[in-house]
Amino acid sequence: MGKQLLSIRLEDETLEKMKVIAEACERDTAYIARKAIEEHIEREHWVIEETCKRMADIDQGKASFASNEDVRARAYKRARGEG
Repeated sequence: MGKQLLSIRLEDETLEKMKVIAEACERDTAYIARKAIEEHIEREHWVIEETCKRMADIDQGKASFASNEDVRARAYKRARGEG
């Protein structure tokens, strides 16, 4: 797997926080930035893939959306310890 250089601009506050994390982890800021980007990309990629799968299930009649009322009722039931 190859690597490519990416240049980005960060707010000063973000960069300072990244430096604190890098120091605490005994890593450089490039490592912290790379890991943060990789983790974010993996998470977002998973969300998109799963959303596409669920939408395909709905299109094929294998699943359906819950109404707001159903979701609200289930949430209240769980909050009361009933489910």
